[in-house]
Amino acid sequence: YPKDDFSAYAVIVAPVLYILPRALAEKLAAFVAAGGKLLLSSFSGLADEYAKIWDIPVPGPLGEVFGIQVRNYMGTRKDAGPISIIPTGELDFTPLADVRWIDEVLPQADDVKVLGRFANPFFDGVAAITRRPYGKGWAYYLGSILTEAGYGGFYRALARQLDLHPTLALPDGLFASIRTKGNR
Repeated sequence: YPKDDFSAYAVIVAPVLYILPRALAEKLAAFVAAGGKLLLSSFSGLADEYAKIWDIPVPGPLGEVFGIQVRNYMGTRKDAGPISIIPTGELDFTPLADVRWIDEVLPQADDVKVLGRFANPFFDGVAAITRRPYGKGWAYYLGSILTEAGYGGFYRALARQLDLHPTLALPDGLFASIRTKGNR
């Protein structure tokens, strides 16, 4: 990443960015400020490049960009009952069922929009998905680990909101990738 040019991208998805060196955080913040869209998920911004836990709340040095703090995080327990994420109307998705992990996300800035909230007697109404304008761009945070179906629903909704379209239209269950090295 030190030599990579992020300006070539419209969107960067960085799930589980546990190790977050300050230099990378600064580069990602500049990317968003310049008009990029950045998505982080649970387990992001916990430690520096030496795996030393940051002494600031998650998402660590990107807290200002996202305008949130994660106060607590935990795996789900069967005795807590089913947990899902329901939309608030800002992001169009069907409820995301079978949540596997919960970040207790606390908005810290007035311009943070909550796009989805947890639905469960113990976590009802806690922010699960947020979006914040930062500079000319947007910072999205997904405070959960989902099942494959849950991720599919979330990423389809996010792609619609960001006006992203697949290069190929493929049936469910079929994936395509292109590998290149140099000009091969």
